[in-house]
Amino acid sequence: PLLKMTELQQELTTLDDTTLILLMTFNRDQNNDVFSYRESIELIASHAHTPVYGLWDFYLGRGIIGGVLTSGREQGIQAAQMAVQILSGTPPDAIPIIRKSAAIPMFDAHYLRQFRISGKKLPKGSRLINPLPPFYQRYPAFFRIGAVILGLLGILLIYLLLRVRAQHQ
Repeated sequence: PLLKMTELQQELTTLDDTTLILLMTFNRDQNNDVFSYRESIELIASHAHTPVYGLWDFYLGRGIIGGVLTSGREQGIQAAQMAVQILSGTPPDAIPIIRKSAAIPMFDAHYLRQFRISGKKLPKGSRLINPLPPFYQRYPAFFRIGAVILGLLGILLIYLLLRVRAQHQ
């Protein structure tokens, strides 16, 4: 049965840790209130304490952890390639039917970290968004201090080696 958005949000707060959520679409609720895709994912993800998976790439980066996502861009590329063939004179019935989905495994590294899901468990060829920046970008002050200390230790090592060499001579 169709729920009101507030009822859905309440239900989401009661789910336990072993539950996963698959968001297909939720754009109209029982009250006939209409939600954009962006509003829908924000209202759902803000109340979910378990991973939210999806089917559409436009939810990625907005609250879903990911999934094998259908990409309008990829479908558009395939359609454009067919259109070019037709415009080049190929009869439409000579163009093979695409039986392989344009869906791509894509995941948000932010939510993978939040739910402690290892990237090693993702399907081969998965695309990641929001990867953790390298150490030097996350902690630039520590990186600079470490570089200075390492440089000073290098200079000290060279100095000591030169002193030992001079004493042997």
